[in-house]
Amino acid sequence: MGPISTDLKLRVAKDVLLRAWLPDDAAQLWGLTNRQRENLGRWLGWPDETRSIDDAERFVAYTRDAMAKGTGCDLALVVAGRFAGGMGLSEIHRGSQRGTLGYWLSRHYAGQGLMTSAGRVLIAYAFEELELQRLELWTMSGNVRSRRLAERLGFSLEGILRQRKYHRGRLHDRVVYGLVREDWWRDHAVPHIGFEEPRNN
Repeated sequence: MGPISTDLKLRVAKDVLLRAWLPDDAAQLWGLTNRQRENLGRWLGWPDETRSIDDAERFVAYTRDAMAKGTGCDLALVVAGRFAGGMGLSEIHRGSQRGTLGYWLSRHYAGQGLMTSAGRVLIAYAFEELELQRLELWTMSGNVRSRRLAERLGFSLEGILRQRKYHRGRLHDRVVYGLVREDWWRDHAVPHIGFEEPRNN
């Protein structure tokens, strides 16, 4: 497993795209984060840590560097040309062939099935193109929407780590989900995915 192209685009639906973050995206990312800090920060730590456009710029640069190294694949979720959220793979390990799935969504796009559709595409990419063998998904126990999404995507509950995460003034249990390639092939493989990663001729 080598570098992941920073030109990566994954087609989710006609007007829905997962694509690599671009340097010019930082301003829009900062604006969305600042407007929806309470909504996004209810279960996620990074919104509270993103206090300026400089932080957004550092995040975008980090994602592109991780893709170049093959250790991460954070992508912007774009709907009809507008940012709707993000989804990606972090902690990609070559030796153990695993990664961790994460995601977030603007409240304006909630309830439309976007995370489910995008998740299926990214999981297919992880198993088929990156040839990973295992994906993990970590969330806080009270994040019911995230837990339901994990289950819709075929992840199995593998454990609960009690009082594992300190967030906004108190400790939360963390829930660990896992999905291995064999189970995904058996139950959740899809016939066609619109990968658009550039390839050498």
